[in-house]
Amino acid sequence: MFGFFLYTFWVAFIFVQNKKINPKTGNEYKIDEIIAINQGILMGMMQFMVILPNLQTLSKAGVVGKKVFDIIER
Repeated sequence: MFGFFLYTFWVAFIFVQNKKINPKTGNEYKIDEIIAINQGILMGMMQFMVILPNLQTLSKAGVVGKKVFDIIER
């Protein structure tokens, strides 16, 4: 996680130093915009990591459900 922070802040430094243009506003990127983007990505990654074990459980439940319905149809 700390590696992710280092990488994003390095990219932010490059964007600010090279005066990249934010296509949405038409102005140069500001550090607060980049920090907000960083936090949004971090929250999305955390939510994905939380839901990942549940996806595996759902797939197993689907297989078991199919077996149950196959037995019922027999």
